[in-house]
Amino acid sequence: MNNARTWPRPRLNPLPLQTEDLKMPQLSLNGSGWKLHLLPPEHFFDPDTDISDWQDTFVPQQIDSGENEYAYARSLQIPAEWKQQRVFLRFDGANCYARVFLDGVFVRDHYGGFVSWDCEITEHVTPGREHRLVIGLTDKPEEVNPFHRGGLIRDVTLYALPQTYLARLQADTVFDTNYADATLTVSAMISGGSGTVALTLTSPDGEELPLDPLVGEAERDLVGRYAISNPLKWDSEHPHLYTLTASVMVEGVCREVVTKKIGFREIERRGNEVFVNGDLLKLRGINRHDIHPVTGRALTRELVEEDVLLFKKANINFIRTSHYPPRPDFLDLCDRYGIYVEDEIAVSFLGFGVGHTESDPAYTSCFLGQFAEMIERDRSHPSVIIWSLANESYWGDNLAKMNAYAHEEDPSRLTIFSYPLTQMEDDEMP
Repeated sequence: MNNARTWPRPRLNPLPLQTEDLKMPQLSLNGSGWKLHLLPPEHFFDPDTDISDWQDTFVPQQIDSGENEYAYARSLQIPAEWKQQRVFLRFDGANCYARVFLDGVFVRDHYGGFVSWDCEITEHVTPGREHRLVIGLTDKPEEVNPFHRGGLIRDVTLYALPQTYLARLQADTVFDTNYADATLTVSAMISGGSGTVALTLTSPDGEELPLDPLVGEAERDLVGRYAISNPLKWDSEHPHLYTLTASVMVEGVCREVVTKKIGFREIERRGNEVFVNGDLLKLRGINRHDIHPVTGRALTRELVEEDVLLFKKANINFIRTSHYPPRPDFLDLCDRYGIYVEDEIAVSFLGFGVGHTESDPAYTSCFLGQFAEMIERDRSHPSVIIWSLANESYWGDNLAKMNAYAHEEDPSRLTIFSYPLTQMEDDEMP
């Protein structure tokens, strides 16, 4: 990364559609099989700790916990056919500060309860054997967001990648001055060795367009720009989606296949008006929480899709994800059905419901870390048109850094902040 950047870009592997010849490169860890202790012993992660009397539980689920660190545990069986692969855990929502242990060994920690993050466990597991996975969680509602509580509220996935794998895949689109032809920019990164990324763009009607491959060394940004003639545009009334397929080739052999749904759309601000693909944008919007009267913030894809369909029937075309990023599949559905999204980071009520951390350098990583992860996770979604920096908060240095990062990393979108009356004139949003 360029050291002059406001914050390093995080890593989030695209989940594989295919990993070499594995039958199942992804395994859901949702459901039963988990144990929970709200007041665990000091060394709860020790593999000799007796967890037989811990409470049986399931994931995802919102729980009520106290101020102390609490613990989840489960056995983890790595498929024997994964013996030549790299093994990862994907957490889509672990509130708020998480520590991951395997067989008593600390693997990594993470801050932020509503963003997705990866934990590589390759060096800590043996395919074909059973291991003990333990996760310590600490709620942090008093620091930057009062909703940072509740446990493992979203999906947990175990997945396998080849030794040389795709570590990044993003797409951006811009139109010519007549909004007829477009330029598609594909950004990728290979990790673990050198290789080639073969690319194919498939139109909504199934027509395949091969794109020039990306070739480069490991851990380098690979960028390709492609002229696309007269693509179908994406907007809320016409949510046309293309499929971008990326195949990692090493010495002529396909090691991995990843797909991503993308849309051709461009956002522009002209004075105090905003345009999508050259047309004036008019929003009919609402705030939305991930919430259900029975399951709390732990939703299923079915419940999320029901929400989106209800919004469409009500003639709503814009949703603000108050006051944290949504489940990943919520954005997939907004892409599919045609709803614009203001994607809001989990920063809220600074100086009101939580402390004055907006300018405290001790909390900069709490702001920038999860904000950068939200952008990296969501930036290829055509439905996302605005990055929201906070809800009902005092402005401060940490928020200014978030705004700078957003426009360095993704100048194609707008940013917004509430409350702007606490900003200074030199903090005006681009």
